[in-house]
Amino acid sequence: MLTCMKHKKLKAVHVPRNNDPVIRHLGTMLETMNDNIMLLAEGQGMLFVRMDRIEQTLDGHTEMIGELCMDMTVVKEKLDQKADKQDLDKLEFELKRELAKKADKEDIVPLVKRVAVLEAAR
Repeated sequence: MLTCMKHKKLKAVHVPRNNDPVIRHLGTMLETMNDNIMLLAEGQGMLFVRMDRIEQTLDGHTEMIGELCMDMTVVKEKLDQKADKQDLDKLEFELKRELAKKADKEDIVPLVKRVAVLEAAR
């Protein structure tokens, strides 16, 4: 036979109270220790959550640092190329200046005439 649980009233269970002060004190201490252990467990759980967030942040920062290192490598390469081009430009300018000093047009015209005379004599 089934009975409906809605209509059934639960009876309160009476636990006899122990009047021994040592047992009462131990019960109080046990309850306090259980509460403290629960607090520690809750704090530990919160620390794990916080550490997970810190790890995610650290992973993000590690990725950003890696990207910055790659970008800096590209920048260094471009600077080296630019420095090489500037060095070449300076060298070209110095060579032109030196060549201009060594053989001016005024010197070349008489030389051309001498070479022409020598070639004609051959």
